[in-house]
Amino acid sequence: MKFNFQYLIALISAFVTGIIFFLILKFSSLPIFFALVFLWFSLLTFLYLSFKEKRRDHTLLLTLSTALSSLLLFSIIDDPYLRWFFVGFVVLLFGILFGVKENSEIPLEYGRQPFRRFSMMIWVFNAYALFSYLFALGVLFQSEWPVWLEIFLVPGAGIIAGFLAGEIWKMYVHFEAKTFLFWRVVTALFISEVFWSLRLLPFGYLVSGILLTWLWYVLQMLVRFHFQPSGIIWKKQLAFLITSAVIFLFLALFFVRWI
Repeated sequence: MKFNFQYLIALISAFVTGIIFFLILKFSSLPIFFALVFLWFSLLTFLYLSFKEKRRDHTLLLTLSTALSSLLLFSIIDDPYLRWFFVGFVVLLFGILFGVKENSEIPLEYGRQPFRRFSMMIWVFNAYALFSYLFALGVLFQSEWPVWLEIFLVPGAGIIAGFLAGEIWKMYVHFEAKTFLFWRVVTALFISEVFWSLRLLPFGYLVSGILLTWLWYVLQMLVRFHFQPSGIIWKKQLAFLITSAVIFLFLALFFVRWI
């Protein structure tokens, strides 16, 4: 019975998400938009509280932040066909988010790995959506960014980076809050600097979001491995880091060439 109820919740969350985005596309009124967003967030909260098979890595914060990230990324996609594709992706995303079941009796180190990885990828998606949105705000100013905009966007990118990285780390390790705070600050400072540098390059906001998210992902992953008892095993990570660097440079050169 619980199994059926769980999948019913998943279907409802996917259906409601699809209807909300369809109505947002249908009506261009700002009051209607905010009413739909409020309704969507309220329904997602209700469904989460009704969700009897909660996973330990599936939190209300993950649910609502994913909804917000989806809306922000949706708002900066211009192509109508890509918008509909994105709506389908978000519908599937929320269906899976509520549809995956975890056995709470399985130890953290074993049974939770697929669920943690899925939740981690959702946090990565949230990071990409939020970074891209910040870059898109900067595109409104074609010339040099005004000081007030830099004061808002640059620290904003850092806060997002540090906060989301911490949410991923908490799924894998348990430390005192001050330990996480230190590395969150380090991550925030690093990403803030990279964000400020990337906005000087001739990339679109979606491409800049990809590049920044990539660097953020590698950084948070290395910090997460640093938290493990064995630390960072560089021999195992060397191939990944080299491959990431090569692909990163290839993408950067490709987009610079065709801009």
